[in-house]
Amino acid sequence: MVNHNISKKSHYLIIIILILFSLSLIILKHNDSLQDKKEQASIDYYFSKKTSDTKNTISLPEKEITPYYAILKIPKINLTKGLVSPDSKDNNVNKNIYIAKNSLFPEDNKISHIILAAHSGYNCIAYFKDLNKLVSNDDIYLYYNSKKYTYRVAFSYEIEKNGYLTYNTRSVSDLYLITCLKNTDRQIVYVANLIMEEKI
Repeated sequence: MVNHNISKKSHYLIIIILILFSLSLIILKHNDSLQDKKEQASIDYYFSKKTSDTKNTISLPEKEITPYYAILKIPKINLTKGLVSPDSKDNNVNKNIYIAKNSLFPEDNKISHIILAAHSGYNCIAYFKDLNKLVSNDDIYLYYNSKKYTYRVAFSYEIEKNGYLTYNTRSVSDLYLITCLKNTDRQIVYVANLIMEEKI
């Protein structure tokens, strides 16, 4: 009888755990959906300020919109993500794609060097989780200051994971994308050259 009661209690405990686990998944999925909606609305808002085409597609009140500094788009890995200002408190790799402080954005045809970093794990801030799928000649788009900049992946290399990026100043405008290599103490850096710019 004692064993039977223990078995019955264990059975109920397992059911409760499964219910709580299911509820947690539902809540997480709901939160992800809300975050995706806010992200898309913020991207739409960004473009509505640059063109008149998307002005009526904003689906959230303006107070809930993130005023993005630029938009990064990498078709190969199905990524479109807004970038906050380098001076923003949210310019943090644990919240967004991080813009390195020494980045130089394109201005008046001057040479520019943009350095972006993001996580590569499995959580909701792992924006560069599929970055390893990039190969030479893949295109990357950056929307900034009413222009669309097209970059083409030139090469990649690995560095030690120590919080610093060492790179050689080049005589071309380029874009650096950095993320951790999974299950290692190293990072991978993709370097893409600017090949075209156009007004949006």
